[in-house]
Amino acid sequence: KSNNSGYAELTKWMSLDDPCPKTRLYASDSTDPIEALDLWNINGAKVYTYSGLDVLKKHDQTSAVGVLMLDRYAIQERVGDPASPFTWSPYQAFYVIPKGVDFAMCKKVGSQGKDASVNCPGETQTICNALAALAEVAVEEGKNCLYVTGDCGYYALAVEAYVPILIKLGWVQKGDAAFCAPSFRVKDKIDVYLVLGTTQMISTPDPAKNIVSRMDNCRIFYGTADLRGWYGGETLAELNNLYPSGDRMNAILRANEGLLWGTILADSPQRHWQKIYRDMINIIVEFTAGSISFLLGVYVGLNTKITDGDTSTAAARQWANIPKQGRELLERLDKDSEEWHRFLQPVGLECFKKGVEDGVFRKGEQVDVEKLTADDVKKSEWLAVCVYLCGVAQKLPETAEEMWAYFEKRYKKAIHELIYFDEGDDALPDADGTVILGPRYVEWYCKFNVRLNRTICKKAYDTGKVGHAIDGERVYLLDCKFIPGFGKQVADGLTVWCFSCFYWWLSYIYAGFCSEVNQKFGNKPLVYHLECTELFNFTDFLHQNGVPVIDNANYMFLASQSSGSPLRFERFAGEEAPAALMFNNGVWYRDTDIKLRTPEHDGKHFKRHQSVVFPEGIRGLPGDEWEKCIKACCKFNEAAMGHGSGQHLYIGSTEIVGKYVGLPREFDPYRLQGSVQYGP
Repeated sequence: KSNNSGYAELTKWMSLDDPCPKTRLYASDSTDPIEALDLWNINGAKVYTYSGLDVLKKHDQTSAVGVLMLDRYAIQERVGDPASPFTWSPYQAFYVIPKGVDFAMCKKVGSQGKDASVNCPGETQTICNALAALAEVAVEEGKNCLYVTGDCGYYALAVEAYVPILIKLGWVQKGDAAFCAPSFRVKDKIDVYLVLGTTQMISTPDPAKNIVSRMDNCRIFYGTADLRGWYGGETLAELNNLYPSGDRMNAILRANEGLLWGTILADSPQRHWQKIYRDMINIIVEFTAGSISFLLGVYVGLNTKITDGDTSTAAARQWANIPKQGRELLERLDKDSEEWHRFLQPVGLECFKKGVEDGVFRKGEQVDVEKLTADDVKKSEWLAVCVYLCGVAQKLPETAEEMWAYFEKRYKKAIHELIYFDEGDDALPDADGTVILGPRYVEWYCKFNVRLNRTICKKAYDTGKVGHAIDGERVYLLDCKFIPGFGKQVADGLTVWCFSCFYWWLSYIYAGFCSEVNQKFGNKPLVYHLECTELFNFTDFLHQNGVPVIDNANYMFLASQSSGSPLRFERFAGEEAPAALMFNNGVWYRDTDIKLRTPEHDGKHFKRHQSVVFPEGIRGLPGDEWEKCIKACCKFNEAAMGHGSGQHLYIGSTEIVGKYVGLPREFDPYRLQGSVQYGP
């Protein structure tokens, strides 16, 4: 059974090097048929599939999906990520772990592009062996068509290096199924399509061979979890010199995350506040650095609500006023913390209740949690709540007085980090009278990203220092690492939540980045490509905002147009799910306490505050920003591939709610300008 030492039988199996035929293991604490996990070891490549899902819904019997995973990495992913089998419903997903290929090695191979087999021969061969293992298992399981993608965008950058090795392994190459998507016949038994990721469309700087050759009067923006990860050497050093320090960016990021939670409180009846506090607390307790900044953002969002004048413009006026009014509120808190303590009391009480339920506080006591009031919490327990909620980044002080002083110091520091943030070369007017929250953060961060693209990234491309097509002119990178609610969660291995406010942030910054490029370099139609697999959960949401978006799943759909039997992804229904496969500190886990996240599970999180974040019938601030942007047409040969609900590029299996925004945009091909050709 799973415990602190993990699932011993699974960990042992994963550690073996010798080939092993099909083996079936269940969850550590259940042999229910839905928990069946089938595993193979083929020449060191470990293949597995959640075969128990057949109990809930029978898989398609002819086509399947293969996913190149990373070694020593497995977490509870959201729907949309390739690691979730629900992303590929109704098709069975076979996952393969190339022996020893972790993130660093995958990045090393990908950075070499077509030269990977020369500069990283062993690692590249290992990846190709894993691809061969996927095909072998798919044939064994009776499939005749296999679409292979990657759980890391760096795999796709070296696709050109894999092809000759696969041919040597006996694969017979056919014509490309879509642009830069090679296809093969293997053992005359199965057709295999390599659609490892959207980055294989830019895996060479040669514009005659990359996606630039298929673009007509438009730009492509690549969403990435870490812009700096695309570069090395002098270019990386230049980028590092421009980025604000991690601590300073963390404070600004977390405060902006909290900001929208404050507006949710302000726009919700007080009877709902307890549940909103609980959602906030579940987020905050996962991290220490930035926790007080998050709460300061909540305070600003709550106390900037506009109640007078035209109610239809209240949200826009509040948003516009946040930088100035937020500065005034923070300066007031800096002088007098009494109001801060009053604000924190109900948050702290809800945190205490959570701690009692979790067995952290009053362990062993019979406590009626719902009847607890602030007066019931002892002073020592309030201190414990501060530790539980905000964490301690250093050795614990020895006395309670020292501990209170420690938190007071952190509180003051958090305020000053926000008020005195140095916006650097992208500083906006009136820095002394505002704080970098809300619209000021969006504008500053978008300007910052545009400058990186037009200077350092463009120079690296122009001087031949990169092996990809990011040129800062036709193809851009948007660094999502500092998008509130997303980037730091991914980078730090924290839960990536599906609350609607985080979708709001991503939408606004995606649109703002496009607007900033258009403002400086002329208005051109756009298409977004997503590189980071954690971003795929947002694809359907962006489609409903009227944005053409290509990720791994709809790239795979495009490739299937050449197969004679196009893929038809379907949303998995219900909440019942098997245990998720997980890895941590050298140990594998699979326990029914942590199940795979279903679309229904993630959709419930999204819906919880949706009526406030995306009010019915209203386009909203991000939606207004998108209306300024012209969209391009995605084509497959002569056909226009529609985006939006029910359209070609809309992946039904990754949809967590039927309606994401208050006013979804309908696909209208007559409003599109420019195009990108994805046909072979």
